[in-house]
Amino acid sequence: MLKIYCLKMKGKFHSDFSEAMSNKYKEEVSYKLSKFAWYSLEKILLKEFSFKIDNKMIEFNKFNKPYIVDSNLHFNISHSCNYVLIGISDCEIGVDIQSQIVEEKADLIIKRFDTKTILEYNETINKIEYFSRKWVQMEAYVKMNGTGLSFDCFKQPIEKEFNYEKIYDKEDNLIYYTCVVNKNNEKGSVEFYVL
Repeated sequence: MLKIYCLKMKGKFHSDFSEAMSNKYKEEVSYKLSKFAWYSLEKILLKEFSFKIDNKMIEFNKFNKPYIVDSNLHFNISHSCNYVLIGISDCEIGVDIQSQIVEEKADLIIKRFDTKTILEYNETINKIEYFSRKWVQMEAYVKMNGTGLSFDCFKQPIEKEFNYEKIYDKEDNLIYYTCVVNKNNEKGSVEFYVL
């Protein structure tokens, strides 16, 4: 089972759960996005899975990946600008959403990747799209594994099936790239969700 939800932050939202899960963020934008992400997860779990969650049910592994204690449901959250991406599965899952970056930044970061990826990047016409897909792929993969980003993870080739989608937000005039992967290599598509 694989469900992928994309939500745009709008309006007011509050719950004790989202407050408790977001209190580690001091910077206002990160706090607000985190609060919206946890609020969204709480509402989706209740509406779509009839699963009521509270902060006492969430624990974190040594790399700070959250999980639900004593549950067959696995989830992962990512956010970028005004969007939140939530993946829910019956096995380990990783998701990432990233707004498009400028080519100069991609040129600097791509040097961390394996030789094959660097060569492909240098030969491609659309460097931004290529880089963005590779970046969200790496993020989703390490989040699925629960290990966090490290220099070594960029040098390892990844043999997994990924779910990619490109989202264009006309209102904000931004392009987002998303990637989702789970241990079972399941395919799915992003559902735009309104709370």
